[in-house]
Amino acid sequence: DPSKAPVPVYPPAVDAYPLRALHFTDATSGAQWWRPITLPQLLQLTASLSGVPAGTVKLVGGNTTIGVVKYYSSLLQDHRILIDVSRVPEMRMRRVTSAGVRVGAAITLTELTDLLTAADPAGAADKRDDALCTSTYQAICRHLQQVANDQVRNVATWAGNIILASAHHDFPADVTLLLMAFGATVTLVDGYTVMHDVPVADVVEKLATKGGDDIVLLSMFLPANFGRDPSVTGASKWAAVDHFKVAPRHKNAHAVVNAGFLLQVDTADASSVPVVSAASIVYGGVGQQIFVATRAMAALTGQPMDGATLAKTIAALEADIKAVGVNPRPGVPPAYRIQLAVSYVYKLFLRAQPAGTIPANFASGALRYQRPVSSGTQTFSPDPTTSPVAMPVNKLSAYKQTAGEATYASDQPLPTGT
Repeated sequence: DPSKAPVPVYPPAVDAYPLRALHFTDATSGAQWWRPITLPQLLQLTASLSGVPAGTVKLVGGNTTIGVVKYYSSLLQDHRILIDVSRVPEMRMRRVTSAGVRVGAAITLTELTDLLTAADPAGAADKRDDALCTSTYQAICRHLQQVANDQVRNVATWAGNIILASAHHDFPADVTLLLMAFGATVTLVDGYTVMHDVPVADVVEKLATKGGDDIVLLSMFLPANFGRDPSVTGASKWAAVDHFKVAPRHKNAHAVVNAGFLLQVDTADASSVPVVSAASIVYGGVGQQIFVATRAMAALTGQPMDGATLAKTIAALEADIKAVGVNPRPGVPPAYRIQLAVSYVYKLFLRAQPAGTIPANFASGALRYQRPVSSGTQTFSPDPTTSPVAMPVNKLSAYKQTAGEATYASDQPLPTGT
């Protein structure tokens, strides 16, 4: 009787088991797995492996990149030495201050979402129907819901996304893109030199230029930016924060085009056209690599968010895309990628306008699409003359399977000697 089966209890002794460094070697292939538990152990290990061929060593958290690189590289690297950094305390740290959030490199995307949700007084993940995001924290939490899936986000780290973006420039890395757009900086160790507050874009370039074998990402600092919609608060200075991603599927799909926007905006009153005092715009997918739209940012800065500025910004963005080169990956026409990129700017302008000033025929362009829960029904009329064909007949074992009483091959004890 399954109802009388003992309930398994998690052994308390497991939690009390002392953590120790691990090292395993596959006797057949020679592949190695290391798990240091202190930062000095990790740095000494990477230094001792500095003489191995490039591409041999890989630092891993969840090692989820193995499911991504196959789409962006014809020659997969054979990492023979894997180093698990998930137990290094300095890479597991979390600190929230009024200035922002600092997290270690081994913090997973799920943990990052939970932390940012708790750090944002407005509730970063609870207001997904807002047109403009209430903060950069909320924008990241929203966007991460479209990255991979729950299982992957539970083990994948933000640092791994940066390393992947540096190795494969045409990968539209969602996490890296948003961190770049929202001014995040990284603390890293290059050899034995600690470098603080390095912008994410510079980290990507450094990893791509030098390679990542001697570079260890330690932590990331994300500045606090609690922008508010002036139509609600009437504030004269606020931040227009937004993010975009179009992909073949709502979740678990790489972006066709993605983008992050952070505009510092001034308004004289609640009905005034916003004036941009500073801008940060980063795109992925549309170009041959993730890029900062410097021309579009210059066209916006110091200008009112009206129709004339919109036209100039779009023209500047198209020049940015041309300078980088349109993404040539097959399956999506380059013209469509550019059209998507332009539409993001248009939506941002609509969402930033004061309440009640957008013509009714344009208002829907500012709305954020909410995907409803999928559902479906099947209706058919069986022909009684062909019974039992097309009739709903239960399988003989259905009741036992439903009750959990069915026995499967995997439930049987293994034969002796196997």
